[in-house]
Amino acid sequence: MPVAPLRGVTWACVVLFSLALSSNGAQAEPLQLVVASASAGTDDRQIGSVVLIIRLADDSQRPFANFTQTHVGQMMDMRIDGKSVLKSVLREPISGGGLQITIDNIEEARRLATRLSDLTTKLEVEAVSN
Repeated sequence: MPVAPLRGVTWACVVLFSLALSSNGAQAEPLQLVVASASAGTDDRQIGSVVLIIRLADDSQRPFANFTQTHVGQMMDMRIDGKSVLKSVLREPISGGGLQITIDNIEEARRLATRLSDLTTKLEVEAVSN
């Protein structure tokens, strides 16, 4: 039996197997979001709980809702200028364009709200391994 045809079949199998592995391990790029407004406040449902309230711009609301729908049950990493501010498991889709993040203290919530109000600040989310 000639060896040359087997090399071609073997090579094709290696290429297909490599493509299958690389597509399964591929990570999506972080989703960049545009903030319409951000403020510090308290959560009426939990007395004394400080929150960062973020309202997304119209063009970020649907992509964020789709992101949360797609990644229910997975860990979401939310970053401001590359620094992780929240890692949380998405329990349900977040629609409506608004979110509240519990923060340790009011000063930190105000500082983050001020940063998010600056148009040069980047807010991004990404699904990460638990």
